[in-house]
Amino acid sequence: MKKFRFFLSLAKERDWLEEMATQGWLLTNITLGVIYTFKETEPCEKVYEVERFAISANSTVAELTARANAMDIATQFGWEMVTHDENMNYYFVKDKAGDETDEFYDDEDTRRDRAERYRKVYSIEQPLGLLLGELFISFLYLLLFILLDNSTALLVVYLLLTTFELLCIYGSMRMGQIAYKEFCMSR
Repeated sequence: MKKFRFFLSLAKERDWLEEMATQGWLLTNITLGVIYTFKETEPCEKVYEVERFAISANSTVAELTARANAMDIATQFGWEMVTHDENMNYYFVKDKAGDETDEFYDDEDTRRDRAERYRKVYSIEQPLGLLLGELFISFLYLLLFILLDNSTALLVVYLLLTTFELLCIYGSMRMGQIAYKEFCMSR
């Protein structure tokens, strides 16, 4: 089964995935961050977690080794990696134990480190990329505006694209703030 959902809150997304498990649907894949694929199973109590590993576009051996080590440790504590999305958010699941082992991070410092990784990506890196894209679009618009002799249609398209870009920047920054607040707290 596939479901379309958009979440600004990763904690709400996690809660929804856990509710789907109680209805007998386990996550198998996420596409474009909004299309969730599930397999049918017996209703069960599961705990989901989301993790973003500090891996750059040009991954180093150290970054890849750190990710592999973290995944090994997660496996030792009963977490199974289910999938990851295009933003490199890794989704983990395990049977609900009802104790502190249901936490991916069990202390304040590591929760804050994870929260800071998410805030950096969503509040700094993505908005910066969107802003650079906006500057590129502005340059193209100016060039086309001059070449097409002040086209009104082009102005309307540019204003729509600019509005969309600004909404995306705001949404990304808001998601970073929400993620930071949520990930600093324990379950």
